[in-house]
Parts: sequence; structure tokens; C-alpha cells
Amino acid sequence: MQAAPQNLPPQPFNPLSTCGSPATIAAEMFEQMREEIPLDGILIGFLDNATFTTYWLNHYGTASVSAVPCAFVHTGTELSDLMQNSTWNQEGGWIRVLNDPSRTVLGKFFMNHMQSNDFSIIHMRVSYDNSKRGHCIFYTKNQGVYTQSHADAVARYERLIMLLISNSIKDFLLQQLQAIHAPLKEKKSQHTEIYDLVAISPSMQEIVRRLEFVSQLSTPMLLTGETGVGKEMFADFVHIHSPRRDMPFIKINCGAIPPSLLDSELFGHEKGAFTGAVVQKAGCFELANKGTLLLDEMGEMPLEVQVRLLRVLQTGSFMRVGGNKPVHTDTRVIASTNRDLEAMLRDGTLREDLYYRLNVYHIQLPPLRERLEDLPLLVRILMRKIVKKLQISVPPIVQERNMEILAAHPWRGNVRELQNAIEASLINYMMSPSPEGLWIAPNTRRHDSDTPLPAVASEVGGASVDQPVPSFEEGVRALLTGALQQCGGKIHGANGAAVLLGLNESTLWGKLKKYGIRPHLFKE
Repeated sequence: MQAAPQNLPPQPFNPLSTCGSPATIAAEMFEQMREEIPLDGILIGFLDNATFTTYWLNHYGTASVSAVPCAFVHTGTELSDLMQNSTWNQEGGWIRVLNDPSRTVLGKFFMNHMQSNDFSIIHMRVSYDNSKRGHCIFYTKNQGVYTQSHADAVARYERLIMLLISNSIKDFLLQQLQAIHAPLKEKKSQHTEIYDLVAISPSMQEIVRRLEFVSQLSTPMLLTGETGVGKEMFADFVHIHSPRRDMPFIKINCGAIPPSLLDSELFGHEKGAFTGAVVQKAGCFELANKGTLLLDEMGEMPLEVQVRLLRVLQTGSFMRVGGNKPVHTDTRVIASTNRDLEAMLRDGTLREDLYYRLNVYHIQLPPLRERLEDLPLLVRILMRKIVKKLQISVPPIVQERNMEILAAHPWRGNVRELQNAIEASLINYMMSPSPEGLWIAPNTRRHDSDTPLPAVASEVGGASVDQPVPSFEEGVRALLTGALQQCGGKIHGANGAAVLLGLNESTLWGKLKKYGIRPHLFKE
């Protein structure tokens, strides 16, 4: 900032006030200076030389002038022309009396701001940085009021005025910066609320530490773990904390799409590539360019699709189905599965070269029964979300002994099973409230993989002679839905509904289409 004259008397103002905000400093200064000079208001602002913009930041004054906006911005070519065609830089020193403001550039904009030319002003200006010049205007109504003695009185506050201008500009620039980043911050906070991982247990703390680090890279990742451990949520966490967070995040369930269509879904197709391809379609790799692609249940991917996937991972390019021109993509791939990939390698159902391409950075997610330290907080978080979903105005309190029962449960379905148990228990509580509070009852059904469709047996073959026999369509529908429910919506593979029912995969797809059953609705 410009140096002040050295022969000015010391400031009469209380130095303790310099510790306050700009508003506090200006208010105290306004009240004290009114005892020394005619004063109706103080206007603080700055000129941005780079953009030819005048910013009026703060306005302090009597009630009669308080209606003038406290913050005002003037932009346009008029200011540029005035600056280029005037003696702007030679218009007086650091402090001056302007009994006719219309004779100066700043005075013209002051009058425009106040919508009146009947003012006298004392103008103080300081350099904030190379592109910004701060201004403080002391004004009173009527022209020809101020004298040099009034300017000398203002000059005694020089250090305080410089501090006031500087802090006002700093506050304004900080607010501008916060406004620019507010949407991103809000977006991130929303994601954090949804996807913050409960990590009280040491194993989860280590996983979160690894995820936060690897999220900054573009390295392919492999997430494995039992059904319901939250593999998709962990993939979300990686994307949201990565530099690609503002780019697309595309998810595809490889086990819920027929093999004949999976190629088209991943890589897209050209118009006329096959029957029904009436328009060109972009695939997941094309849609996820510059972003992230999650290959959920990648263990269900047929071998013929694995070959094309390997090429994309190797070269970063592919061709749409029916196309002959390569399409380039910059996509981070995250694969997830609950399958035993080592066993698939031995069985020949997973290409070894693809396995090593995807398994660059592997994270094995622990089941809920191995991270019981996280259980109480998980219950509270899931309770909060489900209470909001069910629109429960007064959430019930979980009974004290309930947590011991929950900790002893095996939780084969992990967090998803816990969430379903909480939701079912809340619904029962809504129908029959208990004065003792909410009791979360885990699902006690058997989890053995060789249990032969208990739900189907009860609906189809388990009816007593006193119960009416279901129709053929009802029986088939019950059989299909029961199989999908037990297999978690999977069609393909050793654990899929096709193998369980002893049907060809295409035959099963045809029956599902006939009865209007959508496998993805049964995904666990």
C-alpha cells in the first residue's frame, strides 16, 4: 500500500477496535468521526484494473442513506473508456476533497451509485495489490461542504482506514472464492454423508486408508468379498475421492445381462449391427470416458466378452459391435465379485491374462462378522436412513440387549442383511409399537448353499391337501422368483438360477421375459 505522510498527528482512535470485523471498525469510526467533520456515510470499495470493474463492498451511514445497497458492482465498457481517456492516475494524491464529485472518474460512479449528485466527498485511496486499488469515501449531503481541515481530520485515521479497506477487500475475495467452490463442497459433503465408510475396526481403518490413497491414481482395482459387504459402495467411495469425481461413473452388473447383449452394453453397437439395432449406441466404456467404470459381478462375464475386455485394458481402444473404427477411451476400471477367482482360473471360466490385468490392486473386503466393532455405528447410520425413508417422525430407541443378539448373528448377507433386518423390524414396530423400544430381529433362515429352494417348496410343493393347488402359471412364476431370490438375481455361472433350475440360460431368459420377471430386482 502507498505510504502515508510522515507529519500527520497520531490517530485518536482506540487501537483495540482494530481487532474487530470491518463492520465493527467502520461503525465505531463513523460514530467518532461525526464529532469531527460533517458526515452522513462511509462507502468502501475497490477498482479491479484488470477487468475495469468497480466494487462497492460496504456502506455505513445514517438511516437516511442506509437504503442504498451495501454491496454494488459496476461493470461495463464505460469504466474502461473513462479510465483510458482520463487523467485517472493523476487525479490527486492518496487523500483529496471533492466538493464536485462529477469532475472525477470515481466521483461519477459514486453519484451513479447514490443516484444523486448533491454530495461532497473526501476520497482516500490505497493500492491493495498490482491490479486492485482500494477506495474509502466519506461523504455528506450538499456540495461545497468539505475543506482541507476536514481532509486533515480524516488523514489522522489513515492507518485505520487502510486496515479497513484491506480487510474489506480480503473478506470479499474470500466470499467469492467460497462461492466458486461451494457447489463442489456441497456435492462432496453430500457424497460423504452417503458414502462415508464406518471404520472403527482396525481392518476397516486400514482399508479406508488404502482406498483414499489408491483413489488418487488411475490403477485398475479389484474388490472382492462376500455378498452384501458393500463392494459397490466402496467403488463409489473410490470414484468420489478421485480426480475423476466430476466425470461419469458408470456401473454395469455383468451377471444381470444376457451374454448376447453384454457385448453391446459394454462396447456399444453401430446402426444395423444386429436385429433391433436401429440406431448407433454408445457402450459403457464410451460413456465412462475420463471417468470410472464399475464391472460389478465380473465373475459372471462370459469368456467371449472377456477377450474384448482384455483388449480394452491393454490398448485403451475398442470397436463397437458391427463397427470397423477403433474408439479410444480413458476409463478407470474397478471390478468387483463375490466369486472365488482362483477357482475360476482353475476351472477355465476366467482368462488368466484378464485376471492379472484387473487384479493390479486388490482389496478383500471383510464380512460384517469380522468387524463387529463397526456394528453399533452401522446400526445407527442405517436406522437414520431407513427412518427417513419410512417417514417416521419419532424414531424408536433400540432395546439395550438387542446389540448382543446382533453381534452373535453370523450375518451371511453382511451389511445388506443388517439393513433389511432393521427395515423389517421398523415396519413391524410401526404396526405394533412396543414400550420397551425397537427390537431388531435378524433373519434366522438357513444360509447353507445346498438348501433346495425352501421358498419355492413352500409355495409350490409344500401346500397341504386343504389348500388350493396353484395354477400352472402361478407355480412357474413362484419357481422362477424363488430361484432368483435364492441366487440374488444371478442367471449365469455355477451359482446362477439357470444351473439351479437345470435350464439353459437362454431358455431361462425366455421364461423370465414371458412372465415379466426382472432379475435385477432380486439382486441382493
